[in-house]
Amino acid sequence: MDYEIFFSAYALKLLEAYVSSRGNAQEAAKHGKQLLDKITALSRNPQRGRMAPEFRRPDLREVPYNNQRIVYRVNDAEACVEILGILLDRECFRARIAAHEAPALGPHRRS
Repeated sequence: MDYEIFFSAYALKLLEAYVSSRGNAQEAAKHGKQLLDKITALSRNPQRGRMAPEFRRPDLREVPYNNQRIVYRVNDAEACVEILGILLDRECFRARIAAHEAPALGPHRRS
């Protein structure tokens, strides 16, 4: 069974910034497609990523993409994956939450 993919508002903002930073429209489209392909693959196997090290929670995972990491939350009960952020490898998602740049991680609720 495939999981449904959702993006948090914060992740959409980061995705837009990432794609727009790629230079010309052709490069942006190429990188945007590659990134979305990587995210879409999570629908078939959401457990493939490792636990995000700053949280140590089995539902909060990450997969690498180029020099970024895609941070996401798995909800097995509702068969969905929520993309939480796309960060540079060295960035800590917990620090972004503390700085109020990213939303706090309470229980997952589908909209």
